[in-house]
Amino acid sequence: MTKIKKVLVIGAGISGLAAAKNLNDSGYDVTILEAKDRIGGRLYTDRSLGVPLEVGANWIHDNNPKTNPIMKIKEELGLKSHQCSLAGSVAYFEVLDKEGNKIEISNNDLEKIEFRIGIFAYLAKYLRPSTNLSELFTFVKKLGLLSFVKEEALFVLIQKIALEQAEDPEKISIEALFEHEGFENDEAIIGGYDQIAYYFEKELHNKIILNSPIEHINYEQDTIKVFCDNEIYEANAVIVTASLGVLKKEVIKFTPELPIEKKQSIKKLGWGTLNKVMLKFAHKFWSDTDFIVIANKESNFHAWINEEPVCKEPVIVATIAGKNAKKLENKTDEEVVLTALNELKAVYGSKVSELDSYYISKWSLEPYIYGSYSTNKAGENSQLLRKQLSTPVNSKLFFAGEATSVKVAGYLQMALQSGVREAENIKKLYPN
Repeated sequence: MTKIKKVLVIGAGISGLAAAKNLNDSGYDVTILEAKDRIGGRLYTDRSLGVPLEVGANWIHDNNPKTNPIMKIKEELGLKSHQCSLAGSVAYFEVLDKEGNKIEISNNDLEKIEFRIGIFAYLAKYLRPSTNLSELFTFVKKLGLLSFVKEEALFVLIQKIALEQAEDPEKISIEALFEHEGFENDEAIIGGYDQIAYYFEKELHNKIILNSPIEHINYEQDTIKVFCDNEIYEANAVIVTASLGVLKKEVIKFTPELPIEKKQSIKKLGWGTLNKVMLKFAHKFWSDTDFIVIANKESNFHAWINEEPVCKEPVIVATIAGKNAKKLENKTDEEVVLTALNELKAVYGSKVSELDSYYISKWSLEPYIYGSYSTNKAGENSQLLRKQLSTPVNSKLFFAGEATSVKVAGYLQMALQSGVREAENIKKLYPN
């Protein structure tokens, strides 16, 4: 085929940066068009509270350098980190009732729950694949197979999955139970996760054009035209790494229209919202455990993250997903902070110290992103939909991003790998 003249990458998130670096290293002419005034996308470290705090991606999920390219970069840069585990041992979790009393949950009990739930999840996968997570737990409970364990243990497990999926249990597919099997522990990078983005940016800074939201991509002719404000960019191939939220809102117009399968995958794929309420206090009053779950069904939050081991300051972060995350976005910051403080005071009482400062994320309202990450939506074959989303169009339009990662989505390393995948596809079609 004709030697490629130029590749345009839409979006400077980790998938776009990884794709651009791969092509740039191979001698291709690459330009990244980024709608926002910064790189990173949903990898966003805020420092307005005087410490680096992760507004978006929080951890290196699966800290095995043999399988996770993010870990390789972390080690190459010599970055320090704090090991924790969102999906692993309950040793990383402290469970409190709504009065602040500690509830003991053993790993053995949690493993029994997961085993029994897993058996029925596998059966449902084939007999009734539309089953959602809430239905599955309710069914197994009715059979009496979970009567040996405290209700709070079930609550913790559901909260963990909801946090991973950024969605409510009744909207989560049972597929979510199988995606993370075999993963190692997680790590939080000290000094800011955005150091990973700048690892790519240092070689690409003169190829990134910020504040350039894309309005229209016309791929009718051999040369693709990309319209951005009053500028028109031309290329032989375009890698679209815009978030699934942007694609769902049809922010970018395509001519000709995208194939039906592509549009169906965009419409049907689950898209979750996970927000964080970051609170910096005068001094720390909570335990040293990484995650704190308040086992209260009336709680507005899924789990509290102890950020003190990472940022070395008294910061605790409330996480909130699904419909409650959307409700939060309609409230004032003062109302949200008051809700969080009231829940902490109910548990810790007079131990709660003076609030120094706060930061609240509102991802579904974030321009050019509109959400957090793709989810396993109940009633849909997510792997098939992701495969359709990842398929190139006419050997011209290539799609990358965490939502195009077929087996496991939502994680930063999956976004990175998807960018490399499409860069390699382009190199095969257009050898340099």
